[in-house]
Order: sequence, then structure tokens, then C-alpha cells
Amino acid sequence: MRQTYGSLIRAKRELLDLTRERVARAAGISAEYLSQIEIGSHVRVSDALALRLRKVLHMGAPRLEPLRAAHNDYASRWAKANRKKKRR
Repeated sequence: MRQTYGSLIRAKRELLDLTRERVARAAGISAEYLSQIEIGSHVRVSDALALRLRKVLHMGAPRLEPLRAAHNDYASRWAKANRKKKRR
């Protein structure tokens, strides 16, 4: 299975036996937003949010940052494609 930013966040949350709601509350976001991150939806993850998630889940940046960059790149491309569709 290919690891993504969201799948790594979810795996760590489950390893720590934390609910999505608890992690989301501690990170200052909704459980729905965290769910979208975990499933790899087209939501962006800001630097501040990434830091909060790393702290809540006790994770280091070196492993996560390349995955977050890829995640945000996908989100940006998705948003750009949808803006073009709306203009038509």
C-alpha cells in the first residue's frame, strides 16, 4: 500500500488508540476535516495545522513533510482544475 500523508496520520492516530474527534479537537479542527485529510481528499494542510497534528500525534517532521507536500500539491491541482470547470 502506498503511504500518503493522510494514511500515515490515521495509522498513528489508531496506533495511539485516539479517536478522530479527540485528535481533531486537540489540533483545533473538526473531525470531518481530519477525516478528509485521512482519506486523502482535496483539502490543504497548512504549516500550522501540520505542526499541531505532529504535536498531538507525537510525530517527527522528516517523514511527514514530503508526504504533506505531495498532498498539498494534489489539493492545489484539484482546486485549479475545478476553477477551470466553473469558468466554462
